[in-house]
Amino acid sequence: MAFWNPFKGAIVEFLQILTVSVIIGLIAGTIIQVFLKLFFKLQTYLYYNYSFNWRANNRINFT
Repeated sequence: MAFWNPFKGAIVEFLQILTVSVIIGLIAGTIIQVFLKLFFKLQTYLYYNYSFNWRANNRINFT
C-alpha cells in the first residue's frame, strides 16, 4: 500500500473549491462588467440625445 498523507484529501478538496470559486468569480465578473458597460453606454446615449436644450424642446406651444 502506498504512503497516504492524511492532509492530502483536505488539500485536494481545498484546491477544488478554490478553483471552482475562481471560475465562478470570473464568470460573474464578466457578466457584471458587460452590464456596467451597457449601462454607461445607455447613460452616455441619453445624455447626448436628451439633455441639451431641454427647456426649448419641452416648452408649451401656445400657437
